[in-house]
Parts: sequence; C-alpha cells; structure tokens
Amino acid sequence: MVGTALQIIGCALMTRLPTNGDLLKASYAYEVIAGLGTGLQTGTLIIITPFVAANRDLAVATAAINQFRFLGGSIGLSIVTIRK
Repeated sequence: MVGTALQIIGCALMTRLPTNGDLLKASYAYEVIAGLGTGLQTGTLIIITPFVAANRDLAVATAAINQFRFLGGSIGLSIVTIRK
C-alpha cells in the first residue's frame, strides 16, 4: 500500500511540472518518489508470487506478472507520446 501511494503521489506531482522544456530541480525529487513507490511494488510482487501460486502454476504466474508490466509500460509510453 505504501508503494502504491508513493507511486501515485510521485506521478501526480510530475503532472504539475511545466511543459515548456525547463527542467526543475523538483522534477528529480518527484522521480525519486515515484521510483521508490515502483521499487516497493515490484519487489513485493515478484517475491510474493511463489508463495501464493501453486507449483504447477508458478511459471504462468511469473510470466503473467512480466507480461502485464511490459503491457502497462507500452500503454503508458504510447499515451505520453501521443499527448504532445
């Protein structure tokens, strides 16, 4: 829950940055906040998967996690790119 909150706060703060190309020092802090949240979420998700999935489903569960991570990244990248 803490990781999710940090990621949401960091991403919300990044949306408030100016779009004129000037890089603010605050943007680095916002990236650190979002990165900490992402790191907490990813680590927990990868570590807990073997404990909650049955042995016969372990490969599928791990593959699903990676697939959804890549899919989310692709969708996010396309939204940010098109938004110009």
